[in-house]
Amino acid sequence: MFINWTYGEQEVQEIQSLSDFVVEFQSTMKGGVLRNTLRISETREGGLRTSWVPYTFRELIGLTVYFPRILVTGPFSAGKSTVVKSLSKSSVSVDRLGTTVAFDYGNVDLLGLEAELLGTPGQERFEFIFRIFAREVSGVLLVIDSTRPEELPRARQMLDLVGSSVPYVIVANKSDLPSAMNEGQIREGMQLAETVPVIFTVATEGKGVRDAMRILAEMIVGVR
Repeated sequence: MFINWTYGEQEVQEIQSLSDFVVEFQSTMKGGVLRNTLRISETREGGLRTSWVPYTFRELIGLTVYFPRILVTGPFSAGKSTVVKSLSKSSVSVDRLGTTVAFDYGNVDLLGLEAELLGTPGQERFEFIFRIFAREVSGVLLVIDSTRPEELPRARQMLDLVGSSVPYVIVANKSDLPSAMNEGQIREGMQLAETVPVIFTVATEGKGVRDAMRILAEMIVGVR
């Protein structure tokens, strides 16, 4: 490891030429919060290069990729709280009569990735909470009830509120039910590009939710 500002440009290039991969680290201050990020680049021409991704250090584990905020959102009663619980080592939900009225919070540890999950209520009257949590998110798991096509316009609206620069995966929940829509119907109803991942899940059984999280992580890192 070395600090490149102590070397000339030619020396840096010579050191890089001896390596298959280069891992760069940087620290930035934003809003009074110190952010540590890293980027991995393959030195061969046309090789892999990731985005700048957050990291942290854990005792006895070492360096871990860490996303401080993954938003789990979607229309009312799509199964967002169940998705958060299915992914998380531990989670908490603020609800009333079985419906989330504030937020869900969970922490996920998957293949060396750590992330904090924030689930929002889906009702439009709680949109102010959604807007607060949607600030500076690393990525979005947008959960829909695949048996309710009438909710697709609302799901599309929520995506538009987050913004086009944030990576997202569509989590088509309750896909085991007979009336579940197929992928084409979901894409048409939400006006999705072919490149947007649509992952079918049964969150109550844990089916598909980790696949959705893994794909989202690959999109955030920049290797997908």
